[in-house]
Amino acid sequence: MTKKHFRISVVIPVYNEEDRIFYCLDALSRQTIRPLEIILVNNNCKDQTTAIAKRFKSVRIINEPRQGRAIAQATGFKNAKGDILARIDADTIVPPDWIEQIGQAFNDDSTIDAISGYGVTRTGVTINFISDIWSWAYFTHCKAFFGSEILWGSNMAIKKTAWVKIKNLCSVNTNLHEDQDISLALASVGGKAKILPDLKVSVDFGEIAYLGKYWRYNKMKHHTRQTHRIHYRSNLTTYHKIPKFKRVCYHLLATYTVGLFMIITAINSGVHILTSALKQSSVYFWYQKIKSEFNF
Repeated sequence: MTKKHFRISVVIPVYNEEDRIFYCLDALSRQTIRPLEIILVNNNCKDQTTAIAKRFKSVRIINEPRQGRAIAQATGFKNAKGDILARIDADTIVPPDWIEQIGQAFNDDSTIDAISGYGVTRTGVTINFISDIWSWAYFTHCKAFFGSEILWGSNMAIKKTAWVKIKNLCSVNTNLHEDQDISLALASVGGKAKILPDLKVSVDFGEIAYLGKYWRYNKMKHHTRQTHRIHYRSNLTTYHKIPKFKRVCYHLLATYTVGLFMIITAINSGVHILTSALKQSSVYFWYQKIKSEFNF
């Protein structure tokens, strides 16, 4: 089989990411195969994000004044010139062969329209196999919850031809998860998505490490599913659904992890609250003072 050379564009929507964007772009600049372009979509950043990005000559900055990650993502995809549209977040740090792996995946299976991979956390428990378990649980739970293969926005890629088919079926609602929405739109036109466990990136799971943020994430997940159900795309004859018996199996395999993750985030939130309270207390003040005076 002749190996096709794909032109790969990388799209990164950003909003006030000055603490993380350098490491993200630095990793992209060290690829074994360079992407065609790196598009940073400035979604009204008020910090030094774009100033840092300008230090990388390979980065093209596009401004999107309409607020929302889904809108910023769509703007990036619209302006991308590649055959493959790769998508990550500002907290994503990709391995050196990430672009190479994406091209190889589409060469290995010409029937797929989109791919996604696992995330290795830099927050909390950082043991790799624990991250693999959480990633597996997320994708398995999503198959049960949505009835379709779901892509993950911090580590995904979609063919430009597939995006053109579904772009008018995607929502720009800020109360939805844009990666889940684009996955459901892809499934509705019979598109094929594939999860690749070996396609791994490093991420900061801090956004869902606390109970309040995790609760908001789940509210948006339910809203995404409800919005899809009332959208005409869910009734298209081309809509590729996972059979009910398989969804039941996925529920049995992975749904318990949702409760487990909530327990972990609740404990993490409690520890965070107690630590913050302690640091603001007089006890902590005197501890630091004594420590500095006695040099221990």
